Amino acid sequence: PLEANERFQITETEDGTSTLSIHKAQLADKGTYTAKATNPVGEAEAKTTLNIAGIKPTLTNDLDATLQATKGESMTIKLS
Repeated sequence: PLEANERFQITETEDGTSTLSIHKAQLADKGTYTAKATNPVGEAEAKTTLNIAGIKPTLTNDLDATLQATKGESMTIKLS
C-alpha cells in the first residue's frame, strides 16, 4: 500500500470517492498504480499507468562574457 506523506496525499469524500494527489511528481513516481475498493459484499480493483514527461533543459543564449573567479571564493552564474 502507498503511504500518505507530504508528496502523496489520499483524500476521501463523504460519498466514498477517494483521490490520490502526487505533489511535485518525479521520474521515480512513474509506474502502475492500483486502486482497490472493498465493502461487505466484495471488492473491485482498477489499475492505471502513470508516465512522467521529462523536459530536457535548454539554454537560449550563449554566455557573452569572459568570467573570472578568485581561488577559494564563491561565484554565481545566473541562467534563465
